[in-house]
Amino acid sequence: MDAEDNITMRRSATLMAVLALAALGWWTHAAADDPAPCDCNGGGYADRDDFWTSARRPYWQRGEDNCPQPKLFYFDPRSTWYVMADGIALKRDPSDERPIATLDTPTNVVLSTSDLRNEFEGGLKLTIGRKLGDWYAIEGSYFGLTTWNAFAAVRDSTLNANATLGNLFSPFTNFGDPAVAGFDFNALASINNVSSLDNYELNLRQRVDLPASELGAYMLYGVRFMDLRERFEYRTESASPGPGGSLNAIDVETDNDLIGFQLGSILEWRIEERGWITVELKGVVAHNEAAQATTGSLSGLATTLDATRGESRTAFVGDLSVSVLYQFTPRLLGRVGYQSIWVDGVALASENLEGDADLLTLGPPQLVHDGSLVYHGPFAGLTWTW
Repeated sequence: MDAEDNITMRRSATLMAVLALAALGWWTHAAADDPAPCDCNGGGYADRDDFWTSARRPYWQRGEDNCPQPKLFYFDPRSTWYVMADGIALKRDPSDERPIATLDTPTNVVLSTSDLRNEFEGGLKLTIGRKLGDWYAIEGSYFGLTTWNAFAAVRDSTLNANATLGNLFSPFTNFGDPAVAGFDFNALASINNVSSLDNYELNLRQRVDLPASELGAYMLYGVRFMDLRERFEYRTESASPGPGGSLNAIDVETDNDLIGFQLGSILEWRIEERGWITVELKGVVAHNEAAQATTGSLSGLATTLDATRGESRTAFVGDLSVSVLYQFTPRLLGRVGYQSIWVDGVALASENLEGDADLLTLGPPQLVHDGSLVYHGPFAGLTWTW
C-alpha cells in the first residue's frame, strides 16, 4: 500500500468518526427533555420549534428567567450541538525558489522549483461542537485536501563537449563547475512535486463578556495536529558517459508531524438582521517531528541511493480567515470566506534534494527543516444546529 492509499484511508476513517459523533449528538439531543417554555410577560420571542420560524430567534440565548438574552453563537436557544461542513479550495505557495538545471553556463537557469505550478486543490472541512452552558463550547474539526501534484521539465539538443547532445547541468556539480559526465550533459531534466495536508483540531470556545452591542468575541484554546507530507522527484537523461549514457532518478520524501497548543480569537460583527462578518485568528507553537528519505539510482555512476534522517524542532502555524455568514432558518446558516495558513519550520521535499555530490552518494544524509509555505483559498459551507 503506497503513501497516497494511506492518506485516503486516514481521511475516510476521520470522516466516519465525525459522522458517528454527529449521530450520537443527534440521538442524545432527541432523548433529552425540552427546556421550560419562555415566560417573559409578553416580551421576547415565542419559543416555537417549527423549522422556518423567524430567523431572529437564534440571535438570543436564555437567561436565568428562561427569557431571551444577548446572543451566543447564532443558535436557537435550545440547540446544544452544531455541525459545520465546508468545501474548501487551497493553493500551496512555498517560499523556496531553487534552481534545478542550467543551460551551457552555471548561471543560465532554465528549470527551477518556481516552474512548479501548484493550483487550487479542493477538500472538505468538518467541525462538530457541543455547547457547555451559555459561555463555553467544545468542538473538534478536521480538514484534508486532494493531493497537490506539479510537474515541470526542460529539454536541450545542442552539441556538448563530449560530442553528445545535451548541455543541461545539474545542481550536484554546482551546475557544471566543473561538469561531470553522469551528472551533467543532460538532454532532459524534469521535476515533480507531490504534497498533501491533513489538519486536526480540538478546541474549547469561550464567550467573552462584552457590553450588549453588535460585536461579539470568543477565545479559543486547544490542540492542533498537522500532517504535511511531500515527495520531490528528480529525473535526467543523458547520452554521457558513453556508450550507454545515463539515467538519474532521485526521489526525496519528507514527513512533518506538527502538534502544539493553539490559542485563538473570533470577532463577529452583526451587519444586518440575519448577517455577520466573522474574523478568526489562530496561532500554534508546535513540536515538529521532521524526517526525510532519499532513494533512487544514478546509472551513469552505478550508484544506488537509500538514506534517511529525522530530527525534531519547533515550528509555527498561523491561521487567519474572514467570512460572511447568513442565517437562512433558526437552525441553518451559510457562509463564504477566505482563509490563509502560514507554516514555518518544516522540511520541504524540494529543499532536501542534496546538492553536494559527495554527500548525496556517500553520506551522511542531511535534513533541511527551515522551510516555510502558505496555504490560502476560498471556502463555503453550512452550519446546522440542533
